[in-house]
Amino acid sequence: MAETLAADVVVIGGGHNGLVAAAYIAATGVDTILVEARDSVGGCASTVDAIGGRVNVCNCDHLWVRGTPIVEELDLEAHGLSYLDLDPCYASLGWAGETPWLLYHDVERTLDGLSTTHPRQVESYRRHVAAMLPVARLVRDVTNALPTPGRVARRAASHPSAALRLLRASRQSAVGALAKYFDDEEMIRPALTAGPVVWGVDPSWPGTGLAAAGYAAKHLIPVGRPRGGSGAFTDALHRAFTAAGGRTLLAAAVTRVETSAGDVSGVVLGDGRRITSSRVLATTDPAMVFGRWLAQTAPASATEDAEGPEGYESKIDAFVREPPRYRDLGTHDPDGQHATVLVSPPVREMSEAHAALASGRIAERPMLITNTPSTLDPSLRDADGNHLLSLEVLWTPFSASGSWRSSPEPARWLDSWARLIEQPLDDLLVRHRVMTPDRYETEFHMRKGHAPSFAGSPLAAVRGKPRHLTRYRTDVAGLYLGGAATYPGAGIWGAPGRNAASVVLADLGAVRR
Repeated sequence: MAETLAADVVVIGGGHNGLVAAAYIAATGVDTILVEARDSVGGCASTVDAIGGRVNVCNCDHLWVRGTPIVEELDLEAHGLSYLDLDPCYASLGWAGETPWLLYHDVERTLDGLSTTHPRQVESYRRHVAAMLPVARLVRDVTNALPTPGRVARRAASHPSAALRLLRASRQSAVGALAKYFDDEEMIRPALTAGPVVWGVDPSWPGTGLAAAGYAAKHLIPVGRPRGGSGAFTDALHRAFTAAGGRTLLAAAVTRVETSAGDVSGVVLGDGRRITSSRVLATTDPAMVFGRWLAQTAPASATEDAEGPEGYESKIDAFVREPPRYRDLGTHDPDGQHATVLVSPPVREMSEAHAALASGRIAERPMLITNTPSTLDPSLRDADGNHLLSLEVLWTPFSASGSWRSSPEPARWLDSWARLIEQPLDDLLVRHRVMTPDRYETEFHMRKGHAPSFAGSPLAAVRGKPRHLTRYRTDVAGLYLGGAATYPGAGIWGAPGRNAASVVLADLGAVRR
């Protein structure tokens, strides 16, 4: 007979939001079991052994999580976490020799650089940041707590002009919101690549305008990389969870969430084991929760589309003999090759690339996010001293024509990127691997390779729509959601896990230590 375990709370999913939630809950003394389908924790935020070294599964830059109190409240420094500040945060490049520019944490340093590269945009950038800094500050403050109307109203009342700009931006397109300040498209493109393009939406669509606060956010919160790779963050979270008495089950895929009389009663694992619990917090894709694990018992109001959207991101990890030298960047990068480089086509091509997604086509000149994290963190070099290169390629659909296994696309991406650098690719490249959406599905249990994120606007969150994604409670008593698909979601943030934990603890009547 299969083993039966018991816990006060079961947290499903060992990604960073699941780890955040589990660590907060366990810290109160609540008996907590964390269930992870893979044989290690961290999910897409982890750093793994691959191609002869340590490789970040996704991009290693952390921003919004550093605007939360998570590191301090969970004492993650005591559990081995330390950050290396990234400055400049990123460099903006184009495909056709456009003039690059750098964004630093310090506004004046950014303006000094623009005075050389884009002198006509200096005052525009100054006005833009002055308008958007209060918006970024309001977003940071509001997302660090449950988005109840009363709490948000009090925050908004103390920053009325910022609240009005936030409301207007949430209704505008990102292109329109940025064009209000900049008449040079080169100043707009990187905010689109790092915003709506990463979110998987056309930046010309209404509702994407909050991306206009992206520059200001990097002036408000320092961008950083955990020493030892992105996974040092999730490793520290797991150590904090374990130190508080939490239990972890690895290689434990959930197959069913059980209910009794309409209330959650536990979960069933793939090997037949059961965990009985009256509180289950899922930090995974809601479509998996409702469409598969709870399909037979969920109320109609709680069901989700079991198919859902496709994944659209791919990544090339490589070890290279030396950091790449970008032809156009030249002397504009006095701090070395630390910055994350955003390569963006014209805005028109971005919209065309989005339209092509539905038919499985990939843009000739895609949006790229690339960096060499081992320049800032030498611990990420391999045993021979080669540097780690990360190259993310956006809008590469799961259902791209033909099989990803035989696709010529990854080779084309590398060849295209190589035209941006001075060194010959053959002289630079030591070895590499390609992660495409099909691999994210099979290796990271991401349906169709899709990484869910909260798609609602700030206004939708205040109004509680959809309720189970913004209030973390579902229509099934005792079942909670708290992953990236819930407010505020996206990226390495942790706020959804922290907020969801507070809801679970409130229902348990527990008080954080």
